[in-house]
Amino acid sequence: PRTAAWWAICSAASTAAGTCCTSTAIREGGRFMLPQDPMILLGYVNTKLRDEYASLDELCAALDADREELVRKLEGVNYTYSPKRNQFI
Repeated sequence: PRTAAWWAICSAASTAAGTCCTSTAIREGGRFMLPQDPMILLGYVNTKLRDEYASLDELCAALDADREELVRKLEGVNYTYSPKRNQFI
């Protein structure tokens, strides 16, 4: 069964990306999985940075995400992390 937290993630990512929630962050085998689509990932990460985390390092630590991989994936669609703004721009 899907929990309220799952639907909240689904809704936020879907709204940011204008897509169906099936591509959003999920847990797989108990491990958190970030969205694989770079544009959905962008919306998801920027929302988390705005609402929950003071820095990209804090977000990556909390989600057990590989910082370099995340940055590389978003740089691939021409977005770079701005520590001053705490978002990818």
